[in-house]
Amino acid sequence: MTPFVAIYLTCSVLVFLLCFQPLIWQITHHNIPASSNITFIMFILLTNIINASIWPEAISMTDWPGFIFCDIEIKLVMVAKYGIYGSVAAMLRNLAKILNPSSMALPTRKQKIIDLSFSCMLCFGLPLIMPALQYLVMTFRYALYPVAGCEDSNDSSWLGILLLAGPILVLDLFVAYYGGTFNSPSLRHPRNASPLSK
Repeated sequence: MTPFVAIYLTCSVLVFLLCFQPLIWQITHHNIPASSNITFIMFILLTNIINASIWPEAISMTDWPGFIFCDIEIKLVMVAKYGIYGSVAAMLRNLAKILNPSSMALPTRKQKIIDLSFSCMLCFGLPLIMPALQYLVMTFRYALYPVAGCEDSNDSSWLGILLLAGPILVLDLFVAYYGGTFNSPSLRHPRNASPLSK
């Protein structure tokens, strides 16, 4: 194992362990988007640790080819990657609603259910669809690289870009929209805002 891989593994394990405290805090406060975001990040860190441990150096013909393990891992990692985008979008949406001075009334039970359903759709719904879409543009099952381990292999055609990059662009626009609502006049001038926004 090279010094680079040792440092890489050490840092990955350290960051993975540091994620537990904020994850527990977010779970106890029933914050689904934030807890989902941290969980997805921890899962990707865990796969990085496992892959770097199995394939720390140049891959030879005698190394384990990762059958079944890599097939499952790349799909779960894809869910986690899109889940990070979706959970960030859900967090920005919730934050924008909290900071909105026009939202003075407490949310009704129906509104809470709608907000929860929307957050779950962003955090889990869209990410779970992506592995199925990836089947349409995958060139072969997976590729193996030193340290990185299992990686997906997709077609670089316009269809592949549309199916795999399109949802990210939509989520980025979603985040930009709700991030832009923070620049509303009432938030730039707190004295004109409602008490709930102060």
